[in-house]
Amino acid sequence: MKRKFDYYRTLCNSAFVVATILDLRLKFKFLELSYTEIYSHDSKMHLNKFHKVFTNVYYEYANEARNLFKSASDLDDSNSSKIEIANDCILDSFRKFASARNFNE
Repeated sequence: MKRKFDYYRTLCNSAFVVATILDLRLKFKFLELSYTEIYSHDSKMHLNKFHKVFTNVYYEYANEARNLFKSASDLDDSNSSKIEIANDCILDSFRKFASARNFNE
């Protein structure tokens, strides 16, 4: 019985570890903790600098991805471009939702 319990407990722990790694909110919290330990009083300044860099990299990546989808839809028929427009609407809705929520807490 204990062997079975330990087996399933390790599976559950692995799932939580994977979720933690993939959850950017937790990664940023870890970064806040680390920067506070390393820089103490200057941690806010360094976190803001990192946040700007990360945001710029994200938007650059998002624009490249959007351009790839746009060029691919030019090759496809008009139905696929309608799907892309719908996907953009969904992404815009999610961005509004995410900006309305405070994910940094």
